[in-house]
Amino acid sequence: QVRVKVRVNGLVHEYTHEPEAVDVSAGGVLDLRCQKSAHHVELKVQPTLGLKDLLSVEPPPPGTADSRDSGSLERLPALFALYQILVAFSQDPTRSSFALGGAIAEKLAADPWSLQAFNDRCPIFNQLVGAQPPVLSLRPKSRGKLLKALFEVKMLLVGIAGQLRKAEGGLSDQQQEQFKTLQSLEGEHQGEHESRQALKLAICGDVESAAMGSSLATIRECAASCRNNILPKLQQCRAPGELREPAAEITSASAAVDFKHKYNRLWRAAVQTYLYDYIHNPQQYPKGPQAGFAFLQMQWKRPDEALQQLFPSNELNEAIDFWRGELDVVLTNLAISRGHASAPEPLQPETRGVESLSPAPATSSNPAGSTGLDNPGENLCATNSLCQFLFSADSLRIAALEAKDIPPKEDVKKDTIDSAAKSLYTTLEQEAGRLVPHLRGLFAKMADPTCSSTSVRDVAGVLYSGEVGEQQDPDELMHRMSSLLQDGLEAMPGDPLAALRQAFQQLFIGATYEVHVRRVGAVDDHARESGFEPVVRSSNDLYAIGYPKDQNANKPFLCIPVQPGNQTLMQALEDFTGWTPVDGSDVTWMQEQFRKVPPFLCFATRQVCNLEWEESLNLTPSVVRATPLMQRDRFEHSLALQLRAEICASLEHLASTSESLNKANQWCGQQLNNDLSRLSELSKELQSRANALDQEIAALHERIGDGFDEPPVEDFLRGAVSDEVIKTVVCGLLGTDTVKKLADLVFDGDENGNDTLEQLVASGTLARADEASIAERLQQRHEQHREHIYDAHALVVYQGTGHVGHYIVYVRQPSGAFFCFDDEQVTEYPNAGAVRADVAERGSEAFPASIRMIVYRKRKGEIDQPLELPGPAAPSLALRAGKPAAGDEPDAKRPRTS
Repeated sequence: QVRVKVRVNGLVHEYTHEPEAVDVSAGGVLDLRCQKSAHHVELKVQPTLGLKDLLSVEPPPPGTADSRDSGSLERLPALFALYQILVAFSQDPTRSSFALGGAIAEKLAADPWSLQAFNDRCPIFNQLVGAQPPVLSLRPKSRGKLLKALFEVKMLLVGIAGQLRKAEGGLSDQQQEQFKTLQSLEGEHQGEHESRQALKLAICGDVESAAMGSSLATIRECAASCRNNILPKLQQCRAPGELREPAAEITSASAAVDFKHKYNRLWRAAVQTYLYDYIHNPQQYPKGPQAGFAFLQMQWKRPDEALQQLFPSNELNEAIDFWRGELDVVLTNLAISRGHASAPEPLQPETRGVESLSPAPATSSNPAGSTGLDNPGENLCATNSLCQFLFSADSLRIAALEAKDIPPKEDVKKDTIDSAAKSLYTTLEQEAGRLVPHLRGLFAKMADPTCSSTSVRDVAGVLYSGEVGEQQDPDELMHRMSSLLQDGLEAMPGDPLAALRQAFQQLFIGATYEVHVRRVGAVDDHARESGFEPVVRSSNDLYAIGYPKDQNANKPFLCIPVQPGNQTLMQALEDFTGWTPVDGSDVTWMQEQFRKVPPFLCFATRQVCNLEWEESLNLTPSVVRATPLMQRDRFEHSLALQLRAEICASLEHLASTSESLNKANQWCGQQLNNDLSRLSELSKELQSRANALDQEIAALHERIGDGFDEPPVEDFLRGAVSDEVIKTVVCGLLGTDTVKKLADLVFDGDENGNDTLEQLVASGTLARADEASIAERLQQRHEQHREHIYDAHALVVYQGTGHVGHYIVYVRQPSGAFFCFDDEQVTEYPNAGAVRADVAERGSEAFPASIRMIVYRKRKGEIDQPLELPGPAAPSLALRAGKPAAGDEPDAKRPRTS
């Protein structure tokens, strides 16, 4: 794994390491620092597991089993089955076992030596004896080795794909099918030449192409900084003079000189207008004037080397020299006018040429006194990202900083707990005890505005159980942190750190309760002994919707999973709280409903995917308690969608079957005409049912609307306008028979986008006072329907593939801007849109950037308090009629249990 920590382009890099002195046979991390520049490369080498030998494993002696040739093509089916098993474990880090069934079992049974040889070289699986089908269980603390094994097996398959490609003209039909299967894997990786060139560029450098690309990027960044930051601030401050944005696209030497002049005119105006005073204000800029001067000097000359690389000329050198002296004059004059003791040291001329270095950012220039976190080659980037996010939670940070030293633990009596439980108890408690002082020390350093960077290694050592260096997802680390700060701290006698434990629980832990659907017959047959409390029946009286009576505790959750196929976070939220069919004799469908929503709502995915994350989420439909009628409509909507999907799948199969049967009918002299007719009738009947379901789904969708129970239009507007206006204008002229239709028409306008109510006022159809009353009532509804908004607060982004990559995190600040924490480097982005653009720019086809965890924060009210919601609804009095009696909406039968 190669990671460029500081990139300097335009040089051929030289290192102190002699090639023959580097011993990587046992693996390790090499820290390569260029002698000629600040170029810094971290090279992690891991020894192979020896899985290449799988291609040459010898089968048992003849007589004990089939002694076939053991070449790579013969091993392909078993290797691909092994790859699928490893992928299943890597895609779901919570998975602990894998049942060997279906095609995978057949492939492994045909070549059992491959699995045996794999486990000999990489002992990560145990096979459960006597299980049918056979089950592989993952050994504890072997997930890191599993990921290495996945990579090596994948490379074996890519190698076999290369063999098949060379012999493509002479492949058998079976080998052709195998080749098609492997082509997708082959396309995920660069070829050997491309990989070697990328490695050469990172380690050795590229004097021409790399330097040119970097220079162009620097110029664009400078222009964007002027456009997005400097110019708007100067306009806000009403700075005098004509100030123009430098053009990002430079095509000539004269254009490069023009860019330099315009760029520095803007920065001169910014220093004179607000930046000089800003760096002298300790409340706004706690790092102090000297750090501020260093930042100004860095920005003043930021485009110089890039301009010289792109379009060198004597005129450009003269412009650079002029502006270097101009900064000294500006700062000296401002120091005299403000009565300050001295200005900074003047900028020193630099030797220009190919080997001149880009100025490294001053470590003290982190925005707003923020602190970066070091990553000295120990895979700490995931821990860095998690700790930056946790530090931003004010209540947790304060609780950690105020945590006292833990008193010595009293001896646990031997007769109170068995030895195994005592061992587990002691380990968890001790690890929590070690975590707290490390976390307190880390947060204390991060809270120091003079600290530009520090290390999370002590915290990571606890989270990784001492195995620092094994990469884990932030989601896994978040669950580990939760276990230590809740279960571990609670196990301590006397609960001495209750404040820290409760702060974490209050900020991040939510809770749900289950709602079930059962068949009515099963409910009636076991009414007395049943542990099920029905609330409402379905319209066809076949199902009863209710909840388990013994549900005395809420089900806690820390992160909402983003499922494969979810394109947005709202889809993930709907999957989490939506109806799901289950294969049970009693329970047929199940739903999770929120009982408590934490102030920080975490979503996590462990897939490399293109997730269209939202800048804010409206949780109101998910947290407002639904009436039994709304519960029934939502269930029946899900049921109808599921039925339609199954029928459509059946129609596709029937179409294929009919086509095959029609061919067979031609071959047997039309003897299958009756069978074809029956298939045709069945297809027509199923299509008719699908069409009926379409109508049912549309009707239910209209009834559900935005997910809120709403009164009729007449009741909604009663008291705001007269009944005559409601009847003739709202329902008659506008034709709005639901509140949602009225709201959509008023807020979105007619089909041409015109203001509907304003048009009615202009035509004399509606009085101005009535228009204002309707608009006010709809605005109140709109605000009620958006009562619980959560805004994107932190985004953990993974750059890379499943086995090689790097984590960074964007965290929203109180100002609304986002800071990007890339280990020790901190960059500010003005808003979520800029973050989205940066994430997109960081990714590439070979090295994608994807969201792995995204955290939303409560916008209104007590933003550090969870939303406490009602529990299950009480049964309806009109249960058998499939609808509750009017006004029968009592409070939850069970008290709150959170």
